[in-house]
Amino acid sequence: MKANNTYPLIVLTSVKFLQTAGLNLQNGISSQQSAQKNFMRRTFRIPVYMVILTAILLLANSCKKTVVVTPTISSTPLYALLIGDTSLSVFNAAVQKAGDSALFHGIDSITVLAPTNAALLAVGITSAAINTMPAKSLDSLVRYHYISSAANLNDSSYTAYKSLLGPAIYGFGSTDSTSSFFNGRAAALQKLPGSNALVYKLSMALQIPAPSADALLSADTSLSYFREALNHTGISLAPSAGWNTVLAPDNNSFIAAGFATPAAIDNADLTNMTNIVLYHILPGQYFSNTFTPLSTVTSSDTAKTIKLSIAGGQVQFTGNNNTTAATITVPDRIAGTNIIIQKINGVLMPYESI
Repeated sequence: MKANNTYPLIVLTSVKFLQTAGLNLQNGISSQQSAQKNFMRRTFRIPVYMVILTAILLLANSCKKTVVVTPTISSTPLYALLIGDTSLSVFNAAVQKAGDSALFHGIDSITVLAPTNAALLAVGITSAAINTMPAKSLDSLVRYHYISSAANLNDSSYTAYKSLLGPAIYGFGSTDSTSSFFNGRAAALQKLPGSNALVYKLSMALQIPAPSADALLSADTSLSYFREALNHTGISLAPSAGWNTVLAPDNNSFIAAGFATPAAIDNADLTNMTNIVLYHILPGQYFSNTFTPLSTVTSSDTAKTIKLSIAGGQVQFTGNNNTTAATITVPDRIAGTNIIIQKINGVLMPYESI
């Protein structure tokens, strides 16, 4: 039946009809029976009316059509950017599949770190990959690129901001400049007139922090030789206080340095291997962009230094006994809450021969 507003009229008309019928019936009853009938009428008239009225109400309610009202969400400058900027189409696809579009409909003071298509491609995420990724994984990706407040950056040090996912994001730079960075990734501020939201387009997508350094090294099989060196020496990457930044050589680097197998690492002189591992641990928080103005960094190996230079836009690291510099191949992965892993393509030698 069609929904209408006439059922109150039906009820009212029915009541009046019943009242009139009751009066006519009363006038037609003989005086001898009036006392008895009046008694019966007083006893049963209200329940009968209630039954009839209840039936009418139920009938009228059964004719009502349930209408589901879906609120209309108007577009905002932030959402218009998300769906209209073709350089963000892959990120938008992730947002839509994750069911997170509502996060982008407000005009509040939030910060969105929006990886461009090229930035996502750099970590292996394409439109085709989005189609195969679980919605939960995409939700985590989106929420780690979302800060529920304005990220007011400063250019003296990295500042921690809690992501919507939970783990912190670290920002550096100025909000009125393109020289801004989040977790070492270059970010360009996107103006949004009519909105309080801050949007930074990222040059490379952020990687969600690993629970621990061991979890990160276990997941990255190309660092299994470095993990073996840690096991052999018993060195922990966790700092006693503050941060540690680890220059983690990949497996090919260890092979090139003379350690053909993990067994060769286990058989190496313990003192030499300990010094080599410590030489790759830098006390302090070094995202990749913070190396740029430096000429040296100090290691944990009895304060021995590593020389830094820039070539082809890349930071190069040279140990005291190296003839070839190493560069970062996978930058700025956070492990736990205070360790940064920079994967490099060379083993740095402090001074010992092997």
